[in-house]
Amino acid sequence: MKKISLFLFAAILFAACNNNNPDAKLSVSPDNITCPATGGDYTLEVTAVAPWTASVNDSWVKLTPTSGEAGKTEISIKVAANKESAESTTKVTFTDGENTFQLPVTRAAKAPAQLLVVSETEIMTPKDGGEYTIQVESNIRWSASSNVSWAKVDKGVCQNNDIVTITVSAATTPEETTAVITIAPYGEGKEAGEQTVTITRGGTDATSMSVDPTKIDASSDGGNYTVNVSTTAKWRAWTTWDVDWFKLSNTEGEGDGTFGVTIDPATSTGDMTGIITIEEVRTDNYTPVVTQVTVTRKGKAAASLSVSPMKIDAPAAGGEFPVQIKSNYPWTASLVGAKYFSISISKGDGDATMIVNVKPTTDSEEATGSITITSTFGGEQARINIRRKGKLSPDHQVLSVDPKTIDATYEGGKVKVNVKCEGKWSAETSNENVARLETTHRIINRLSGNGDGSFEIKIYPASDQQSSAIITVKSEDVSVDITINRPALPESKYQKKPFSISSSQQVYFSPGNLQYLASENKWRFANQQFQCVARYNVYNDSGVMSEWEKVSSTYDGWQDLFGWGTGANPTLITENNDYYSTFTDWGHNVIHYGVLSQGGSVYRVDAWRTLSENEVKYLLSREKDGKPLYGIATVNGIWGLVLLPDYWVFSSARSITCGILSDWDINTYNLSQWQNMEAAGAVFLPNAGYARGVDSWSGIDGRYWLSTKIRSFIFDTSDVDIFVTSDAYSRRTVRLVQDIK
Repeated sequence: MKKISLFLFAAILFAACNNNNPDAKLSVSPDNITCPATGGDYTLEVTAVAPWTASVNDSWVKLTPTSGEAGKTEISIKVAANKESAESTTKVTFTDGENTFQLPVTRAAKAPAQLLVVSETEIMTPKDGGEYTIQVESNIRWSASSNVSWAKVDKGVCQNNDIVTITVSAATTPEETTAVITIAPYGEGKEAGEQTVTITRGGTDATSMSVDPTKIDASSDGGNYTVNVSTTAKWRAWTTWDVDWFKLSNTEGEGDGTFGVTIDPATSTGDMTGIITIEEVRTDNYTPVVTQVTVTRKGKAAASLSVSPMKIDAPAAGGEFPVQIKSNYPWTASLVGAKYFSISISKGDGDATMIVNVKPTTDSEEATGSITITSTFGGEQARINIRRKGKLSPDHQVLSVDPKTIDATYEGGKVKVNVKCEGKWSAETSNENVARLETTHRIINRLSGNGDGSFEIKIYPASDQQSSAIITVKSEDVSVDITINRPALPESKYQKKPFSISSSQQVYFSPGNLQYLASENKWRFANQQFQCVARYNVYNDSGVMSEWEKVSSTYDGWQDLFGWGTGANPTLITENNDYYSTFTDWGHNVIHYGVLSQGGSVYRVDAWRTLSENEVKYLLSREKDGKPLYGIATVNGIWGLVLLPDYWVFSSARSITCGILSDWDINTYNLSQWQNMEAAGAVFLPNAGYARGVDSWSGIDGRYWLSTKIRSFIFDTSDVDIFVTSDAYSRRTVRLVQDIK
């Protein structure tokens, strides 16, 4: 036996103690690295009392830095992936001249090549062929090939887990034919071996099936229809469990036959679509032939109701005043002020003329009342305000206002009204959704004054329909009307352009924010990108949005604020986060855009989706000519964020200052200017604010939900970022995208 010198034994003992002694003069934490075959990045802390160096003999380990001073130093170790089938080890040596520490590094062996067909390896097809899929699980590159021309694969070389689609063409001979699809390693991994899938196609004597018609387009009245089935086999027909607006009869047969479809009349304005599936009932190994019939029923026409005139100003002597009612559904009329007024009819079906009888006055008091016409379908209402003057006293007051007529722009805005009066007066709006009154920074429905004075009218931006409002200014015995005419918005000029959300994926943005009508269970995109229900809903004098507490399954107004992931339950407003544990994308619905009779669209289920956190981060990181492709702006009087498509061309005709700035008005566009921007693909996300709970609303910033739990995209005049909240019940806006295939 060889003898070890006492000096050498002491040196070995010192090194061993240095590797494990926490009080050593040179130590490393952690004291070893064990990593998978894919390698990885690690951070170590070196503790030394003197300058030190680190080295390693194997190139698959990289150190940064390789030296340091006394004290504590962090270094990074990068371990490359193992391409060998054996485990590899090495040691990183740290020394300060007197002390040495060796860090073991162990890297796992590369996993053996795997190639496995996990779907059926034997496929039987009828004579008509069809499309079939093969699911492969693998950790290597592989290829798929067919030995015949009538069974074609949709892709050649694949990587890791993937699905191959086989298109089998129709048979032309009565003999049964066979194809072999070979799945084989491509490049490395030959040891995994090949896999095969056999496809057997029936000859021309195999059965087939056809139906006529393949599409049923029913009017809103529904009706009865017959579908003819042509086949030599047994068959059955069914529809999905959630279709309750049409029924099938005689749903089974053998050979040629028919079945009936009874479609109920529509009870709402939304169009409905359902699918009938007809399938062969087979006992052999052939795949049954399956075909479908699409059933579409038009919704009821939207209720249309108008009255003329909307206001009756009668003299003190009273009189009879005709009112023209135009309606496409039955209606009822209710009168307030029966002491002074009466009406000739209280209900009707369609257009009619109503006579309003105003009784003569007997004193100097003014009499007021109203008639409300309500459509029995849709609940649309029209209101006629009635006023009968009192007898004028010898010292009656003088009242005048300027202006008396206001032709508003699309953007709305503020108009100052000057009042001249010898006494007390008041002003009140007839349509708070078009115009309200403003004084000392408060927006209200009614205000008052004494003597000469002024007030401002706040006119809200235009909507889809032409609308008007009457501001009535009254003194003790005189009344003056200010008529506000607001035009309808023209058609949007938005054109879809690509936006990158990753290095390999682009999307189109939807033409507007998502909106929902609970009473008809109908989804739509706003007709203009800057339209948002929430910001211009009805307020009471305390600033609380009273409309929110009405949002329910029967609410007949559009809403555009939703809790996180409520694509299946849009009216959910509980503040219990347990109800929001599952995310259902809002794109998992049929969504409408525009007026169908004028070229509007109905988008199928899952045609749209919500962006994720990482996708929005990538979207915001894009630049063009050194500028970020976004900027805050005011469009048609609405605050928000402009997003520019990938291939945006900066020009004087489409001027924009990019980035987050200190003022919403840095980029300001009227309707015409914005239409020029959106025609080139610009997207606008309006700042609709957000709601907490039932009726607490804030308009300080824009917040858009993401599919990542529970995150939203948030922007204001100081920042644009991803926001994490614990309140899934916080109701925010939704803008969907469509993947570009």
